[in-house]
Amino acid sequence: MIEKEGTAWKSTAILTWIGVEESFQRTNLGQRLYNKIEDTFQKQGARMVMADTDAENQGALLFLNAMGFSARAQHVWLAKTLQKPRRKKKDDTGK
Repeated sequence: MIEKEGTAWKSTAILTWIGVEESFQRTNLGQRLYNKIEDTFQKQGARMVMADTDAENQGALLFLNAMGFSARAQHVWLAKTLQKPRRKKKDDTGK
């Protein structure tokens, strides 16, 4: 959950991952699972749920659309790999 002051959608839930093993797909298990998740979000005060997936993931897009999600905008996902902090070298005084 994230809180954003100054908006009607103050509490927003972020769905980061949902999946059903292939052998259980097309059994409505994913829909039942999502409905439980959404109920939990609503009980926690969420007014909106956000989810993202790869644009090529047609299965996820079909599922999310069936759950009532709609694309709101193009999204650019950026990443940065963090390096380990550099060890400070001792100065000439040995400190």
